[in-house]
Amino acid sequence: MSEKKALITGLNEDLANELGASILYLYQQHKSPKDVKGMLKYDLKLEREAIEGYRQRAMQAEEAGEIGLKIKLEEILVEETGHAEQIERILKGM
Repeated sequence: MSEKKALITGLNEDLANELGASILYLYQQHKSPKDVKGMLKYDLKLEREAIEGYRQRAMQAEEAGEIGLKIKLEEILVEETGHAEQIERILKGM
């Protein structure tokens, strides 16, 4: 598979996962922590998964020569990393 095709496929999978998670959240009952600390730990897990996904996509974008996309993905990566750090600080204070 070409680098660009792999990048596009990966981005489409990421988008489908995001959309699928939103639909599940809105329309299905799901098990979620009932206490604040448990919710924050779960959110931190999701942030870390997002960070890894954006990191992989940024590398793929660079390999495919899509520098503009790489930069945008890195900007999102910075935001997600900030979210994870905020949650970690909150958890340390609990």
